[in-house]
Amino acid sequence: ATSLARERIGNHSCDGRRERVALEGEFPHVDFSEVADGADEMWEHKEVEPDGMNSTACGARAGRLLAWLWRRPEPEIAVVSHWVFLSHLLRPHGFDDAFVQMGNAE
Repeated sequence: ATSLARERIGNHSCDGRRERVALEGEFPHVDFSEVADGADEMWEHKEVEPDGMNSTACGARAGRLLAWLWRRPEPEIAVVSHWVFLSHLLRPHGFDDAFVQMGNAE
C-alpha cells in the first residue's frame, strides 16, 4: 500500500487517512510498510489550488504514483482510489472523460 493513491486532500475530514495501525488491523493481508506511522502525515498539505478539481499538488502526486508503480516488481497491480484522484491521474494521458464522476466500485 502507498499513500500516493489516496483521495485528493481537501478540507473535509473524510479526505484524511486513519492511523496506520488501524489500517493494519483491518487489512492484515496488506503490506503498509510504505505508509507513514501514526497520524496522517499529508493532512496539512491541502490539494485545493488553483481548485480542487484541477489541483497542481494532486496532479504532481499522481505523477509520483505512476513512477512508484513503474518501479514495482509485480506484473499486475490493482489501483484502488477515488474518482477525483483518478481523474488527476488519467487526464494528463488523454483520458478526458476521467473527469466524469465515477460510480461506486467502478
